[in-house]
Amino acid sequence: MLGQIISDELLELEQQNPGAYALISEVFSQKGQWNKSANIRNRAKESGLRKLPGSSLIESVEQASNLRLRGA
Repeated sequence: MLGQIISDELLELEQQNPGAYALISEVFSQKGQWNKSANIRNRAKESGLRKLPGSSLIESVEQASNLRLRGA
């Protein structure tokens, strides 16, 4: 239940971040929730999002924070 709430919030905030979809999909697969994992991956695919190999959600958030700080 909590995982679903967190994933919904994260995807709301990071709709264009493929790393968010990959992270959430991995969490669901680690819990054995294969249908939810596949659903998240399908949503990313349908949106045309592709995670770059070797990139992570944390790196993306850090880059966005740096851009905001420089622009302020």
